Amino acid sequence: MLLYATCSVLPAENRAQIDAFLQRHSDAEPRGLEAPWGRASGGGRQILTGEHDIDGFFYTCLNKRIPR
Repeated sequence: MLLYATCSVLPAENRAQIDAFLQRHSDAEPRGLEAPWGRASGGGRQILTGEHDIDGFFYTCLNKRIPR
């Protein structure tokens, strides 16, 4: 499992990084995160600056597929 987190709202540092990682690592997949805050983005969650009175933040969790 890999947790990727940034204190950024820039797509180039968040969703684009995850998309590029997934293209390079075919054995990885987004775990999917359900939460009542932020918005779905890149298989994770994005909070924009000012939401919930906090700074911008992004995180996603990726799993490695185990061959069967």
